[in-house]
Amino acid sequence: MLHLPGAELLLLKILLLNDTSCISRRILLTILERKTGKMMQDNTLSVHIARLRKALGIHEGKSYIATEPGKGYRWAFPVMKKL
Repeated sequence: MLHLPGAELLLLKILLLNDTSCISRRILLTILERKTGKMMQDNTLSVHIARLRKALGIHEGKSYIATEPGKGYRWAFPVMKKL
């Protein structure tokens, strides 16, 4: 069982819904701002990603969340969707 605060849960949902596609920091910040109603600083996103990484741990020796330098973040493993 994984308990996540609102922002981290939202980030997890966004990453999973986008499978292994990279999502820019700007887009993630915009979504967080709209959903929370709060202005987000760039470093705030980094903090939320770090907390999410810590909560998820690692799988097969690597983080579930990959950083694409200068681009954004992506889920590091293929996502299987059940019907």
